Amino acid sequence: MNKKVSHNRGTFFLLGLLALFLIFFLKAFSMQQPSVDGKPKRKGLRIGIVGIGKVGSTLAYTVALKGLCSELVLVNRSPDAALGDMYDLRHSMPFLQRQMKITSGGIEALEGADIIALCQSVPSKPGFADRNSLAEDNARMFREQ
Repeated sequence: MNKKVSHNRGTFFLLGLLALFLIFFLKAFSMQQPSVDGKPKRKGLRIGIVGIGKVGSTLAYTVALKGLCSELVLVNRSPDAALGDMYDLRHSMPFLQRQMKITSGGIEALEGADIIALCQSVPSKPGFADRNSLAEDNARMFREQ
């Protein structure tokens, strides 16, 4: 079996597990948030996705398609990539059953998010065996941000 095919299946399996976890969490989570420090109540769930690559953009599309939140925030090291995906998702809103606010920005845009999915990773190296081989570089990347 080709290793690249196996890797892709593993990635989609993990993405499916993440989506199932989000769906379970969202069903259990009350959509009405209590007021904090006299601020007005916010309706709905706010989800942030860090890393708009293959996994992050697929997760963002799934969240929008399923209508799993009222606000979706996209963050990427390249602001243009997050902005492009934001516009793509916004353009799909008229065709979806549930509308949501979709924004992009830097790490500071994630403030107040109920769920943050970290999908960002350094690119795979030649001879890529598993995600553990990328752990040191990923840790360095997150410290730099």
